[in-house]
Amino acid sequence: MCERGLSAQDIAKIELTGVFPLIGNTIPTAFWFIYHIFSSPVVLEDCRREVLQAVSERDGVCTIDASFIKDSCPILSSTFQEVFRFHGMGTSVRVALEDHMLDGKYLIKKGGMVMVSSRVQHSSPSIWGEDVDEFRHTRFVKTLLEIVETL
Repeated sequence: MCERGLSAQDIAKIELTGVFPLIGNTIPTAFWFIYHIFSSPVVLEDCRREVLQAVSERDGVCTIDASFIKDSCPILSSTFQEVFRFHGMGTSVRVALEDHMLDGKYLIKKGGMVMVSSRVQHSSPSIWGEDVDEFRHTRFVKTLLEIVETL
């Protein structure tokens, strides 16, 4: 986002605004997360395989290493992100900092409010591909090539 002219402070504000929908959508998000994991044998097996690595047993007591899950379960994390993409209904509201002509025909005046539906952003085939209407639990798993390209 920095290459698009946003300052670190603006990026922080954008990231912080994501907290409020997360809190307000905890129950529906948990429902859809559990639903998608347990309604597909493939998703269940993939997530179970990752999470089992975080479980240790000692003297009959099982312990889950939450930091391992956070840092080392990319499929579980991707499934969670895909739930937000697939089911999210958030709306972003921004104030125009200067006059802007949108698409060569719509004038947004300085100080005007602009509302952007995340549903539009999250259902665009040009962004997400032709399978945009499918729940794909591995959509957000980075490939080795993608990781190397960010280095």
